[in-house]
Amino acid sequence: MGDIRWYPTLDQVQVVDTRAGLVHVWEIERDLIFRVQAQGTENQNYSGFAANLLPTNASVTSPVKYTQGYASTSIQKEFGSFFAAIGGSTTGTAYQNIQDSFGNTIDETFQNGTVSTLNGRFGYHLSAVIYTYIESAGNWQRYNESLLNSEGYRVVAGVGSGRISLFNGELYGGYATQRFDDPLAGTTTVPVFGGRVSWFPTRFLTFTFNADRSFGTSDFNPHGLGLVPVPINPLLGQLPGSVTTTTLAKLTGQWTFTDKLGFTASVGDQQQDYLASSRRDNLVALSAGVTYQIWKGLGVNVTYTHGQLFSNFPGASFTTDFISFGGSSHF
Repeated sequence: MGDIRWYPTLDQVQVVDTRAGLVHVWEIERDLIFRVQAQGTENQNYSGFAANLLPTNASVTSPVKYTQGYASTSIQKEFGSFFAAIGGSTTGTAYQNIQDSFGNTIDETFQNGTVSTLNGRFGYHLSAVIYTYIESAGNWQRYNESLLNSEGYRVVAGVGSGRISLFNGELYGGYATQRFDDPLAGTTTVPVFGGRVSWFPTRFLTFTFNADRSFGTSDFNPHGLGLVPVPINPLLGQLPGSVTTTTLAKLTGQWTFTDKLGFTASVGDQQQDYLASSRRDNLVALSAGVTYQIWKGLGVNVTYTHGQLFSNFPGASFTTDFISFGGSSHF
């Protein structure tokens, strides 16, 4: 599944959030489930150098593209009303360099690296449809730029349900701690909250809310602006990259108007806080689309998306508008 965009006047093709993979679930016994997954992804993200970044006057007009490989495995066992699971995953990411409007190459390969996780979950079925759980996870992040290396863990407790009345999903809360090799970031602890909840007010209308918080990296580092005596990139006057926390929230609605016609709409916010810095970015995205089913299993769709980055860093804000026409099929 994915999104491939062609710009004929620029002779350019962009591959956005396109992925292919394999998932295998083995029911060893009715209460013993083994799962394995492998996936490859081509995607892109906005650059921290986007728009006209003062005082460098570096203007980046293209997003950061990356290729990502992901593999995971887990096993879950039930003991009466209790259940337990353990699993792990590895994600490897390789970035492509970008250019500013002056033709200078901005190195993005310093972000190349792997993130490995090991997690466990223990839960209890309060009833046939409601369960509670505690989940802990450790992670190890290693990048070409060693200052971005870190390790940490997070612990959350939550409640979930396959279906309660018109709702299903999970909600959780807890905290996460990460120790970074970058001495400017040090060790950071943040609250974690999130989940996924779906509401089905009618047979034909569905609303889904997703939220999560995680640690990450950016290609922009505000500590090379002369405010802190640290080594800088001679081309851009910036350090290569910085560590961040990312908070995601998204609400999606889907309305199956008839067996031929359906509508979708969503609003999302991605907040990125740069550790050891006052910079904060909020990327707000609004989208609306319509799908027409030509026949069963094959449909065409038109989608409009508006994105706007709000930033307290001078010159970093930008807006983008995109209209796409595509198709989808299932069998």
